[in-house]
Amino acid sequence: MRYPDTSFMKRTFDLARNRLGFSEKEMITYICSDDDTYLYYNGISVTKKQYNAGSAAKEDVFNVSQSKGGDVPDSYVADGPGKFWNVYLDELRQLFVKFPFDVAFKMLKKFDGHSVTSYLTFVKELPYEVIKWYETMESRTGLFDASLVETVLASLVFNDPRYKDKTINWFCFKYVV
Repeated sequence: MRYPDTSFMKRTFDLARNRLGFSEKEMITYICSDDDTYLYYNGISVTKKQYNAGSAAKEDVFNVSQSKGGDVPDSYVADGPGKFWNVYLDELRQLFVKFPFDVAFKMLKKFDGHSVTSYLTFVKELPYEVIKWYETMESRTGLFDASLVETVLASLVFNDPRYKDKTINWFCFKYVV
């Protein structure tokens, strides 16, 4: 399993480094993402570097927009699928930056009855086609059926809002028998 070295994972790294005595050799650097990996959708393949170069997402290289025969309204395609993590989920993650954990958690629990899909549908009033596109491009199949609260809490570990402008180092722990 991979572990990001963030504030929410501080106890995990304390356990590994200080209590279990893992050396730097036993903490293997994990490359979480690479610009040379491929994105493939609708029979079209581009590298992450090409896609993130600025215009590929706005040009709708995967033909998801209604103007290119897809189901997603053009205005949403122009914002890009990253809006799910960068705006909608980040609004909820920011609670944990602005308030102590217990206060932020109470505020987040107001949405306890929502899955990610129901939150985006009923609270954010997004079209279903947009929600499925976000899930396909920015997540994994089935994640949006999960609890919104659980998704926000998990995303705090892997996408800590306090690390926005910092590089997060990821590790695997080498286990030797």
